[in-house]
Amino acid sequence: MRQHRILLVEDDPHQRRAIVAALRQRLAGAGPGAEIVTADSERNARLMFRGRTLEKFDAYVIDMMVPWSQDDEDDDRDDPRVDRDGSLYAGVRIIEDVVKVNGAAKPIFAYTIANADGVSARMRHLPTSIRYLRKGDTDKELADAVAAALLTSKP
Repeated sequence: MRQHRILLVEDDPHQRRAIVAALRQRLAGAGPGAEIVTADSERNARLMFRGRTLEKFDAYVIDMMVPWSQDDEDDDRDDPRVDRDGSLYAGVRIIEDVVKVNGAAKPIFAYTIANADGVSARMRHLPTSIRYLRKGDTDKELADAVAAALLTSKP
């Protein structure tokens, strides 16, 4: 049995380390453990997509408010993923890319401090199987949710 591969997109280095540690600890007792690949921005996550490594992950944990990549051809002023207060939901764009490649065949976790209604409004066009996790829940709860999804999904 191979290790689970998880993509974690989180811009806060302290939060990223805590989540990685919680996932490794939780998944160590649930089979072969996990390889956790991290990205600290939308741009870095999207670079993985160009390398076609995206489909090789078993689960995705994506901070919805990671730094927004401003491509030269993008004019984001009227983008519905930009909140009225200027918050940028780059995680929605990352999830859109994951869904384009995989559909919703693999577990996808939208992880954010924003309220569920705000995130849900930006994700209406995406599959309903995407799971919302609120920052502030413990890293253990996040790791438990990811582990449960991995243990019940097909490799």
